[in-house]
Amino acid sequence: MLKELAALLYSQIGDNNITLSRLGGGEVGVLIENCNAESGQTVIKQFADAVKNYRFQ
Repeated sequence: MLKELAALLYSQIGDNNITLSRLGGGEVGVLIENCNAESGQTVIKQFADAVKNYRFQ
């Protein structure tokens, strides 16, 4: 399931300024370089929507 989640999130990344990292358990950290709060919220909403709509196997 972690590999599926990683593949899903990486498929949503449109630029190289985003780094994903597993923090532990079910937590994932997202580091976005050179980004304001509004853009960061947009990225996180995109991730949340992708996870919500994905059928994990």
